[in-house]
Amino acid sequence: MNESNTQSFSIVITTVDSIELAEKISNYLVQNNIVACVNIIGPYSSIYKWKNKLVQDKEIILWIKTLTENILSVSNTIKSLHSYDVPEIISFRFKSHNDDYSQWICDTFGKKV
Repeated sequence: MNESNTQSFSIVITTVDSIELAEKISNYLVQNNIVACVNIIGPYSSIYKWKNKLVQDKEIILWIKTLTENILSVSNTIKSLHSYDVPEIISFRFKSHNDDYSQWICDTFGKKV
């Protein structure tokens, strides 16, 4: 593995309330070259407080893989398409331990590893 990659990779995570919205956001992000890949996971149970009430819902999670430099575009897209008043948008950087995978992500954006 080439440890001196010049590109920084990130995963952005958000949750949605339907598979339709998950697919809408995912398709938009991929088709517009904002992200390399989105994994749609779920449904799963989510428990949280909203407006001082305990809520238990079924949600879908999106694992969105992109270059770190694209996080603002990912976040703005999620906010513009999301149905929630306060969508979860969190991210963390990751290091790929597979040069071929790193190159595939970079190829998506016309970049070099």
